[in-house]
Amino acid sequence: MKNLKVLNIDSTQISIFSRVLCYLPHLVKLSICENLIQSLPKDIKELKKLQDFSISNNKLIFLPVQLSQLTKLKVLRADDNKLEFLNVLTQLPAKIHRLKHLKEFSVSRKQLDSLGEQIPHLKDLFKIGFSGNALRYIPVELKNCIRITKADLSNNKLSQFPNALCALFDLKPLNLSGNSISEIIPGISDIKDLEQLELKKNKLSSFSSIPLQISSLEVIKDLNVSNN
Repeated sequence: MKNLKVLNIDSTQISIFSRVLCYLPHLVKLSICENLIQSLPKDIKELKKLQDFSISNNKLIFLPVQLSQLTKLKVLRADDNKLEFLNVLTQLPAKIHRLKHLKEFSVSRKQLDSLGEQIPHLKDLFKIGFSGNALRYIPVELKNCIRITKADLSNNKLSQFPNALCALFDLKPLNLSGNSISEIIPGISDIKDLEQLELKKNKLSSFSSIPLQISSLEVIKDLNVSNN
């Protein structure tokens, strides 16, 4: 199996991530979703060529710091686990830049209350998914991730429209549904390529909470402010 490049072992009821998997030197894509895995071995760092890693729908409590050593990683999906914090973001401030090729980062439906201040180091990001967490704010430093084109921050605890998003000029779909946002800030007019804006189930008091600047979004096709 040493020449294996793609491995999918989704929905196989395994509860232990075998260390053997960490010694497949040519593996570039690994999917191990919908299982019962509670932790990842430190040896995960040995998957030097791994580019796409999906570990969604397991029972992980944290992501090990060794993930930061997967320098070729482009896609990391860890949705629907029991993560309480992101070790890889909060404990490795000096090394998070090693994930410089990461393009898609999805950690949804957890209990995360902070993204930390290290995400701006991931400057190749083009897609982020942090829906269903307990985020109360988005760090202003996110504005440095100028390549982001898709953001899902729905079903969190945001009370304000994140200023940082207004600097992501290439953003196309933006989902902020299911938060507690009371108004849309004028700066939204800076997101010139915005095509879809989801703001249903927030706390917009009236249609007047939607600024005139939104009319300058010439390419917007879908605006949802229902259930406010």
